Amino acid sequence: MAGLNAVDLPAEAFSSTAKHAELKTLLEAYEAYLVEHQLADRASVFREALEHLDVCPVLPGDHWIELPVVVWAPLERRLLDSLPGTRVTPVGLDVPGLVPRRRAAMLSASVELKKTEAISDAERLAFLTRPGDAPPPRADGTLEMFRAGGKEAEVEEVLRRIQVQGLPLDQVEVACAAPDYAALLWEKAQRHGVPVTVAGGVPITFTRPVRALLAFCEWAEGGYPAVGLRRILQSGDVRVAIAGGPTAGQAARLLARSKATWGRETYAVALVGVAESYRERAADGESEEDERTRCLERAAQAERLSAWIGGLLALLPQRAHRAGRAGRLGGPRDGGARVRPRRGAPSALCRRDPSERSHGGEPLGQERRQEPPLLGTVG
Repeated sequence: MAGLNAVDLPAEAFSSTAKHAELKTLLEAYEAYLVEHQLADRASVFREALEHLDVCPVLPGDHWIELPVVVWAPLERRLLDSLPGTRVTPVGLDVPGLVPRRRAAMLSASVELKKTEAISDAERLAFLTRPGDAPPPRADGTLEMFRAGGKEAEVEEVLRRIQVQGLPLDQVEVACAAPDYAALLWEKAQRHGVPVTVAGGVPITFTRPVRALLAFCEWAEGGYPAVGLRRILQSGDVRVAIAGGPTAGQAARLLARSKATWGRETYAVALVGVAESYRERAADGESEEDERTRCLERAAQAERLSAWIGGLLALLPQRAHRAGRAGRLGGPRDGGARVRPRRGAPSALCRRDPSERSHGGEPLGQERRQEPPLLGTVG
């Protein structure tokens, strides 16, 4: 997008003549390939547009404006400078001590800078890079500062102040110092039910459909551990559409009761055992009628859940798991744990049951990070 061809590469720009020759040959081959196959890359499209300004959708009587903060590529800059019509010059704040980068000064839109008057304490923030040039404070209440014990506490305090002051949300703008602040603010706003719009957009990995898809891929890659499937069901990112139940939460509890471990075959065997256990309890003559009905319903749900999981597994191809060192049954990804024997004792390797729970209530070795529910649904 610099507007250069292979013949335009200056040899004096390279410290190595061999590198110059190699890059020039590579660009010549690339350009020849485009011509041979009648293809156009992005740079070719802009060059072609510069030669056909007579069919430009911008007319001579139009007024147009460009974003002042965008650093365009050289070819993009040439096209913008060639557009007909009247360009409206944006107005920006002349921040003392702020020197734009050389590339930005060359390729960004020209801006009419307006001097800072600082008639309030809030406007004195423009002098952050040159505090000595700032006028004296006015103590007019337009600026408040506070300390927080971390990013989360800082974002929570911002939201608290907005709520306490009763500010209309469409009149509130939060300027974030870094992208991770914007992401954290968005998560907190979702947790508290506060509608927000992020200027840079919300990362797709924050949405429920993508979170569910990534968790599904991780579950398959990790050897189909039951603990991973339970977490998918408990996350709130998926909705289990099984006629007659179970719901996602009920399915997670049935999996926990089944003692399923890992692997494609574990689910059918474990859930059949759960269904048989419930039917045995329903056949107990000493049970109440409501209890027998409940047990039969749970048995049917376990069978439907087994069929549903079987449908998920059918979407994934079978793959052969290559055996590792002799005697090794698993690793950290699928719950395996190596045991170091005492001197003189025979070597042993055991696999921890993923259904075991730590003192915190989560499966051992699988600490769960608490996150707010996110947008989107997955059927």
